[in-house]
Order: sequence, then C-alpha cells, then structure tokens
Amino acid sequence: MRCSSVGLEVFLKVSEDEFSGLENESIKGDIQFYGVGEDIRKRKIPFELRYNPEQREFLKVEKYPLKDVYFGNLDRVTFLINEDFYKEVKEHGFSGDRFFTGGKFSIAIENRYEPY
Repeated sequence: MRCSSVGLEVFLKVSEDEFSGLENESIKGDIQFYGVGEDIRKRKIPFELRYNPEQREFLKVEKYPLKDVYFGNLDRVTFLINEDFYKEVKEHGFSGDRFFTGGKFSIAIENRYEPY
C-alpha cells in the first residue's frame, strides 16, 4: 500500500487483498504529503480508510484537528467510503471523488489500474 498527496490531491494504491480486507477492517498508513507553492515541505500524515456501506455520501473526510484549515498541517485524516465507492473500485480497479473545496481522493488497485 502506498499513499501520497501533492497539496489536496491524495492517491492511494492498494493490493487486491488489502482492498478486499476493507470489508472487515480499516486500512491505516501514512500519506506522503508534499506541499505546493511556497510550502514545499514533505511530511507524513497518518490516515485511515474505512468502508461504511450505510453511509449516504460517496466519500466523507474527517480531519484532525477539526479547526485546522490547511491539509498539510493535519495530525491525521480519515477517509470513509460508501458501498457505491467500494463497488466501483472492486469492479473497475479505480475510483475517486472530490472533498473540501479543492481536494481529490483516488483509490487504485495495483496491477488493475495504471494512471497515464
């Protein structure tokens, strides 16, 4: 599993087994965050990916601390996906959605989806 971010664009690449295990337990790791513009520092942001089949929203993002506005300053972040998002990744090997004002979260299954 690898997760990286340039600004607010977060890309998670997982194995088929890791993604299938999401039905029973969350996926945890670190986002390799790279800032943009004047803030080009690199840091790790702990994240958790959870599957909630009863959730209405395609993607829900919880950030900690709540008051922090800049993604690069977060202590941790949780991405929650619903059943439609989960099924789309299982079927096509890839899916994504927008969050906050300009954020984008994408999941790809290794060996099934290769970005251009």
